[in-house]
Amino acid sequence: MNKSIALTLAVLSMSVGCVYYEDCGAEDWEEGCELDELGFDDECLDGEDCEEDEAAPIELSFAPGHAEQGETIPAILTLEGGELDLSQATLVFYGPVDVLASVNEAGQITTILTIAEDAALGPVDLVLELPNGTAELLPAAFEIFATESGNSGSDWTDGSADDDECE
Repeated sequence: MNKSIALTLAVLSMSVGCVYYEDCGAEDWEEGCELDELGFDDECLDGEDCEEDEAAPIELSFAPGHAEQGETIPAILTLEGGELDLSQATLVFYGPVDVLASVNEAGQITTILTIAEDAALGPVDLVLELPNGTAELLPAAFEIFATESGNSGSDWTDGSADDDECE
């Protein structure tokens, strides 16, 4: 092999993996060279997560949160925070609650639910299945009470109108 080629290969092999910056020499690092001048985010160097800003957490509310055995009631699942399209989502209750009908919109699902007459009393989890294969869990989103307990889901209002005023 030619001496100049061998010398070039030797020099190249010694510099592999090294990056030199014109504006930030070794003496500058001791003085606190500004990493953003080099295109780095200095917050990421201390072991912090350098991913892009995370999306706001998903916040869902379900109302009414209760009904009595044997009732058929309207209910609404509403997106309160975060970004999530509910227009193609499916409500699945893990308990004796059946979804009779649903109208899906981007920010809410309006539904008609029926509760079995012999339904076990207590909380029921709700799973929101999304078309991309993921799901959101609302633990104890709904509670079933005994018939005539005073916890009828049909007595619920969303607070948008005064119940005493009729037009």
